[in-house]
Amino acid sequence: MRILIIRLSAIGDVILTSSLFNDLNKEDTKVDLLTDKSIATIFKEDPRLNKVMEVDKKKLSFRGIKELAATLKKEKYDFVFDLHAIPKTKLLTKLLPFKTITYNKRSFLRREILIFKFLKRKYNLYVPELYAEALRKAGIKIQKNPTPYIPIPDNVEETISKYLPPMKFIVIAPGGKWEGKIYPPEKFKKVGDTFKKLGYAVITVGGEEDIEAGQEIAGSDRFNLCGKLSLIESMAVIKHARAVICNDSSVTHMARAVKTKVAVIYGATHPCFGFAPLPEEGIVIRKDLPCNPCSLHGKVRCFDRKCLDISPKDVVKHTLEMMIKSGVD
Repeated sequence: MRILIIRLSAIGDVILTSSLFNDLNKEDTKVDLLTDKSIATIFKEDPRLNKVMEVDKKKLSFRGIKELAATLKKEKYDFVFDLHAIPKTKLLTKLLPFKTITYNKRSFLRREILIFKFLKRKYNLYVPELYAEALRKAGIKIQKNPTPYIPIPDNVEETISKYLPPMKFIVIAPGGKWEGKIYPPEKFKKVGDTFKKLGYAVITVGGEEDIEAGQEIAGSDRFNLCGKLSLIESMAVIKHARAVICNDSSVTHMARAVKTKVAVIYGATHPCFGFAPLPEEGIVIRKDLPCNPCSLHGKVRCFDRKCLDISPKDVVKHTLEMMIKSGVD
């Protein structure tokens, strides 16, 4: 069987598609992945994939979609799975002659939760399971609640070896796309300072926009890797960490995919939306406020952001408890 999985963005959502690959291999299925060019490099050397195709999502115009469809028609897929379900991917699949199954992202339920806050205690979505449900509709066997996994190529391991400190270390990722998700850098610094006193090195990872915050937290150019690494290189560094502390961001899923325990700090968003780690993957650190969640993605109008008023002591405490329980302290 030949299938195409479509998920153009965002980084974390695309990484979560990897939760399907092991079971698909067992089904003797050839899997192609279509994603944005900025993310495709993560999967280029994944032996479970037959082909990784990349597009520029931002420049994917109507004409571009038609041209892409013409190219894909030559591939003779048995099934196409739209795991993005946005207008661009829906139009693309309409132009393809193959059987298409679109995943149910439960958008209406998520918006209901924003209005009726009590629903957050009733529903607990899990995005990899929503992906899996789409594939099961085609008769493909996917385990319940699959977890992401991405292998790190040997050449990437060699590249990042120069960045790894000689002592045990944790990774802190201060970045986030929207302000409602971002734990204050000065608090992250206190978290990092405490771990340094406990004998850990603190490495920061993120994009160029996180360089200043990363420098403040790491305290040195050597350990501030924000803006210095590719996505797969960041994942390789994370793989060697004792633990990762981050916001509700793509780094959560990068850590999960390399099987490093992750402590995720939640603000305006909520774990019930489906992006939280499973208990065996990490923990969630959050304040249970009546107003939470107030946003699907962290874009908020709120100025006091009480949801992010979490003490560094609590972040350290819960992270250490996670590490000790997991035997990685």
